[in-house]
Amino acid sequence: SRYGYIGQVVTGLEGAYNVALVKIEKKIDIQRLYLMYYFESEYFKQYLLAKTGARATISGFNKDELKNAVINVPSDEIQSRIVNKLSQIDDLIELRKKQIRCFEWLVKSRFNEMFASGGKDVTVEDVCSDIVDCPHSTPSYEGELKYPAIRTTDIKDGFIDWSQMKYVSLEEYTTRISRIRPIAGDIVYGREGTYGNATILPEGYDFCLGQRVMLFRPDTSICTSEYLLYCLISDDVRRQADAKNVGSTVPHVNVADAKRFTIKIHPIEKQIEFAEYAKKLNETKALAETAMIELQKTKSSLLKEIFG
Repeated sequence: SRYGYIGQVVTGLEGAYNVALVKIEKKIDIQRLYLMYYFESEYFKQYLLAKTGARATISGFNKDELKNAVINVPSDEIQSRIVNKLSQIDDLIELRKKQIRCFEWLVKSRFNEMFASGGKDVTVEDVCSDIVDCPHSTPSYEGELKYPAIRTTDIKDGFIDWSQMKYVSLEEYTTRISRIRPIAGDIVYGREGTYGNATILPEGYDFCLGQRVMLFRPDTSICTSEYLLYCLISDDVRRQADAKNVGSTVPHVNVADAKRFTIKIHPIEKQIEFAEYAKKLNETKALAETAMIELQKTKSSLLKEIFG
């Protein structure tokens, strides 16, 4: 991909592609997956950033800049060893992703069982102590996996997709938490593009808000984080968001509209029962997430060792 989220790579697929993508066909004796891992390396990403940083309007690069990137091509035997090692890590990462999705499906099913009927109509604003939009600026990302800047693209079906997470420096992190410092239990909601996804921030990380997201902090005397999360990603709230997007050219949710989303509130005791069930599964899910992050760190280190 050469516009927007530049440097994303896929191989092994057939089909058409648009102007935001570049198709690459190898012509020397180099393994396809070895070339793909080169494009995933920090060395190549930094090369692209150096070529795109001066452009003020849109992040992107042209094909000539791509053609001039330099790659070391070792023997076929060494390429095979590198590809095998990185492919094994990718397989383990994919396994962890599937485990995480399974846990989330179980929790969502339980929510639907417990809260299918009843409850009192309230607005989201009624059950939150804070609702804050993200800073209206593009973060300055860096390679160190320290301060995650969560974006719309990092939230999928109630959980965090760590595979494309970007990170910022301490200085950038400090700037981006000036409105509010995200804490464990806060809910981050994607409000632009693929709007409607949300997730609860886990313990153990110093998050800041990236792009196109907003933060809900539930008043825990009224509403648990787990209950509010599954309300926000429910079909009912999705319909409310869709209704505000009729005729809109860029799909989005305004902060003011999000505050007025109507949900059903149930007794806190029943919410706590659901939260305890969700937390037990999420503890196991967190182990899978931690394992996945460690695998991603291992992969990043190997890519740096191999490609510089």
